[in-house]
Amino acid sequence: MVNSKVVHGLQKTNQDNICLFIQLNKALFENWQDKNQVYRFYLNSVKEKLKPKAPYCKFINTVARIGLESDGKSIANLYRMQALLYALVADLFEYVHYDIRQYANKSVLEEESDVLLKIIEYVEQHYLEDNITERLCHYIGMSEKTLYRFLKSHTNLTLKELIVNTKLERAQYLLTTTDKPISVIACESGFGNCKTFYRIYKKETGMTPTEYKQNGRPIEKNKKIQGYLDFNKREAIQLLKYYT
Repeated sequence: MVNSKVVHGLQKTNQDNICLFIQLNKALFENWQDKNQVYRFYLNSVKEKLKPKAPYCKFINTVARIGLESDGKSIANLYRMQALLYALVADLFEYVHYDIRQYANKSVLEEESDVLLKIIEYVEQHYLEDNITERLCHYIGMSEKTLYRFLKSHTNLTLKELIVNTKLERAQYLLTTTDKPISVIACESGFGNCKTFYRIYKKETGMTPTEYKQNGRPIEKNKKIQGYLDFNKREAIQLLKYYT
């Protein structure tokens, strides 16, 4: 589960896959007694720390059923899907470890969200520049230590890690959509040289840039980029049924 306002991504593997994304409205998590509370859940099946009190298959089963009901067109499908969403939220509170953040005023939370978005947008626009830390601190009016604590609290990333992630996203886009040489892509995505590019890319993705380019199914020129909704519906329904 990805918490609200957390920077995240999805790495492509060498295997074909179908991903089901469910975006939960933050209103589902509002405490009617105290609307200034925000919850952060720890649900990640690839991490050993803070395992839920119920098996992961319980959550997978509910999510798969939500996916199946969303495919229906009747009012019964709608209400079953809503019921399953509330059941999922209830299971999160009952079985998953979570933190509670208390804000004196909801406007404080909204202000922090705006600051986080400003930081991310600034990094995306200026990640190639030198002295980005100093410039960013001046831009948002934070000291370097405050910026570090703010990012770790809201994204679990340091500024350096956020910059590397931004560079990797740019590199993957160029690897997938262009025929540019690896050396040029390394330079344009901010890694400086091929040696550094290969080392970081291999560490973060598990494959070299060349392997990604070969297995990443480059998009043909003048062909519309396919989005998340490009999938075999019949295959998706069969997979969802398998997990229910």
